[in-house]
Amino acid sequence: MKIFNFKKIFLLNLIVLIALILPTKIFAANESVAIVKINEDYSIYINGLEEKDFKFGFTNQKPIEGTTSDIDLVANWEDKKGVNIACLESSSEIDLTKKVYMLIEKDEETTVTELDLSDAITQEEMSDVESLTTIISVDTKKTTTTADNENGVATTQTVGQVDIIKSEEYEYQDYDYKYQLIKIDGTESENAKKLITLVDEIQTSYSKLSTYNKILVTTQIKELYNSVKNEAKLQNVIDYVIYQPIDSKEGDKYLVLLQQLSKGKVVREDIQFLVCTEGHEEEVVKETKEIKKATVLPRTYDSIILFIILAIIVITAIVVMIRMKNLKSENNVK
Repeated sequence: MKIFNFKKIFLLNLIVLIALILPTKIFAANESVAIVKINEDYSIYINGLEEKDFKFGFTNQKPIEGTTSDIDLVANWEDKKGVNIACLESSSEIDLTKKVYMLIEKDEETTVTELDLSDAITQEEMSDVESLTTIISVDTKKTTTTADNENGVATTQTVGQVDIIKSEEYEYQDYDYKYQLIKIDGTESENAKKLITLVDEIQTSYSKLSTYNKILVTTQIKELYNSVKNEAKLQNVIDYVIYQPIDSKEGDKYLVLLQQLSKGKVVREDIQFLVCTEGHEEEVVKETKEIKKATVLPRTYDSIILFIILAIIVITAIVVMIRMKNLKSENNVK
């Protein structure tokens, strides 16, 4: 009985000793990764390991437990911001046209993850997504007011607009532009709703995200934007101004898909938001009619005295004429 216990203890100690001497390869669940393509190389960000040291390696053959000793593992790299990453170089012996498996060793625990390099976002695409709403220079604060008068009712209408304006990077008048307005009122497509939410996240909390999560967000936005663009019916921008819809009301909001083109080829793409203003006013105007009046001679208000004077003058004239006639008769008699 004592011999059996001794052997049991000896075997347990031997197992522990072997475990301490031999390197362990424990396979855990796949790592969550986000991939950025820089030129022809791939920077791989691993969720939870951006600030931790680890080793990594790649192979085209799916490893199984106990067969990873022939795969060279190297210490993690750092990107320009000091974030720990794994890097798959195009100059490596890995065939990028075949399946690629990444091994990560951390604290003697090894994980194997199959990489889908087609999910990678390029550094340029990521930069464009981060710059959304500022890629094409616009002014969204201007309004246009028109006036009309019909049947004595004066009407003024003020509408919001998006003006394409001067940019330090390009001459905006050298390009053509296309746009699509998508009303934000709950009737927009699911892709549009998700896109609006993520673009808002970029404007608010993006800077607080880890690089891994930033890559996920920008990748989602890129995919959603392409989906929404495929759903849209783009139309030409006239005179570099996009006006709010005629039937829009105060406070209505629109997502604006905007493209800049040269000879029919898209050069830049951007997103804007338009908040509408109703600005509709009516006023009844009383028409002033010209009334024509007949000309009236001035009243002299003649009195009875004038008539008396006139009678005296007449009588005097008659008397004078009689007197003259009498004098003439007398002269003839003499």
